[in-house]
Amino acid sequence: MMTADSDNNVYGRTLNPNNTTLTAGGSTGGEGALVALRGSILGVGTDIAGSIRIPSSCCGTYGFKPSSQRIPFAEQRDQVPDGMPGIAPSAGPIATSMRACQFFLKTVLEAKPSQFDDSVLRIPYQHIFDTFQPERLRIGIIQDDGLYTPTPPIRRGLHESIQKLKAAGHEIIPIKLPNVLQNMHLTWDFFSLDGCEVICFKIISDTY
Repeated sequence: MMTADSDNNVYGRTLNPNNTTLTAGGSTGGEGALVALRGSILGVGTDIAGSIRIPSSCCGTYGFKPSSQRIPFAEQRDQVPDGMPGIAPSAGPIATSMRACQFFLKTVLEAKPSQFDDSVLRIPYQHIFDTFQPERLRIGIIQDDGLYTPTPPIRRGLHESIQKLKAAGHEIIPIKLPNVLQNMHLTWDFFSLDGCEVICFKIISDTY
């Protein structure tokens, strides 16, 4: 957890199927690599801070992190004991297309999983465009969090998306985040036994 990599003490590191000198990402890197190799048509990953999204980005697949408590999570390992406060993980699909991710979500949610798993909220599946078709959307965009600058491919993808959305008539609203470093410290408090006394000091030292 929290390494953005997939390295097992028994089997070793999962390598990127497109370039074995690169990481497959983590922590659902094995699923990302397997789907990218077409060894699986779809997998289910778990995500708190990017464990579905990072492997998808690294391996060239599609991944979607739903809101927590939407997809069944029973009997999977959580980072905190039951009843303790923390950041809730989320289960979601990794696949070769967004259509496959959508099909997975539709199939699972229409099966009414809340009847079988009390960790799932009782919210029915509803595709946004079934009832909501505005001609003009207002879309908030965060291009830089003020702490880490996105890589050139990510910046290029954001720029292209913004231009296409504007060309389609939608309104783009730049969003500036509050103090990201302070919020990161709070997040690490949840993840660490010592209240983040060690690792957050290192993050702050490396940043400044």
